Amino acid sequence: MGGGHLIVEFMRQGKHPREACLMTLERIARTTREKRLQFANGRPNFDISFYAVSKSGQYGSAVMYGISTLGKRRQFSVADASGARKEDCAFLFERR
Repeated sequence: MGGGHLIVEFMRQGKHPREACLMTLERIARTTREKRLQFANGRPNFDISFYAVSKSGQYGSAVMYGISTLGKRRQFSVADASGARKEDCAFLFERR
């Protein structure tokens, strides 16, 4: 499951892009059942990132794990009238 279609559907229902991304990650985590795709605690053993922009220009990003395997906070780039910058991604789980 890629999830892009679900993010669009959540935004169509009025969700903010960031919330739509998180809701999609929650569904992926909840429906991942194959043991080879899970850590011992049942969480997915893979990472996935989503980025979304609404028709009105709202944007958001969410990742499965907030810290990369290199130990860095996951971020995404934004450029708007305020200039270019990096913002932290929302995340479903904190990597330990």
